[in-house]
Amino acid sequence: MRDGFADGFAGWCHENQDTSRAGLKFYWSSAEYRMMLSPEIATFTERARAWLSLTPRGTPSPRVINWPGGRLVIAEFVNCPDRHQLAEALLVRGQFVCGRNCEFSGPVFVAGNVEAGRGSRFDCIATDGSLVAASDVEIKRWAWAKRIMELRAGASVGGEAISDGAIRLGIGARVGRLHGPEITTTGFTSGSSNAPLSASLLDVPPASGFWQGKLSPLGSDTWVCEGDLHVPAPVRLRVKLVVRGNFSCPAGSVIDDDIKTGGSLHVGSASVCQGRLTALGDLTLDEGTLFSGSLQASGTLRLAKGVRGFRAGGPVLVESGELILEPNVCVRGSLKTSRGAVARDAVQSDDLAFLLA
Repeated sequence: MRDGFADGFAGWCHENQDTSRAGLKFYWSSAEYRMMLSPEIATFTERARAWLSLTPRGTPSPRVINWPGGRLVIAEFVNCPDRHQLAEALLVRGQFVCGRNCEFSGPVFVAGNVEAGRGSRFDCIATDGSLVAASDVEIKRWAWAKRIMELRAGASVGGEAISDGAIRLGIGARVGRLHGPEITTTGFTSGSSNAPLSASLLDVPPASGFWQGKLSPLGSDTWVCEGDLHVPAPVRLRVKLVVRGNFSCPAGSVIDDDIKTGGSLHVGSASVCQGRLTALGDLTLDEGTLFSGSLQASGTLRLAKGVRGFRAGGPVLVESGELILEPNVCVRGSLKTSRGAVARDAVQSDDLAFLLA
């Protein structure tokens, strides 16, 4: 439930937002990402800091300010018990800690670190420190953290989860959209599990053998398959490929250029994908695969255990209907979904099984 302050604030943002800053932009400078926030979040954090700078320090009791948009509560720190409820907007100069099953119906800004107790609920929250949301915490609209954001098992953010530091997802955590210099799941360890590349890769463009009669040229750098294409051995794709049906390739493949499919797209484990992968159906990258191009799927996009996504000079972009992230996944960039992203346990798969389906 949103109070008068939240409604008034949303209206103020709509009237005063700088449209040149609309949306989220990424920059790569001195090996660190710099972000430009959406207008609502940027305006809220700027105004919250202004309120705190104008309010005298040192008062142990929370200060309540009445203004035309509603009531505003300003506190030096927050350490509230289980089941605490607050309908007003809350600004905190120091640390914020709440017990289990608390409810904050108005927007919350914290200058220090945030620890949200299990099962607590928020409308939206921003912090200049780190944010740790315990199991089953629910954030209705958006969450922003200047440092690390950790969403533990079962925690959820209905809209955007944005961090200038990194985002850590526990099993069962759900988010509408994720933006951060590094997004990882449970069990993340640095490094990649990619296997050495096979010396006997099937080449595309094709010469003979398996490819005979399956592909036809479309221009100088594109080949087309009119049906399904299930490659029986590791492949090296050196040209753009359009598959009208489903496409799959086994472990150890190298995708140097773009693939577009009218159905599903499945890349086997320990493969390397440098091109853009686009599927009208589902898209799966199996265990240990590395990708540096963008991924787009109209259906479900699954990044299996140990998948890595990053490129030099900027973020990777991932867009899908639903996004499934298995353990030990790391993506440096922007993850956008229409049906939400969820961190799940790994699914056992056989690299050959999907070829025979």
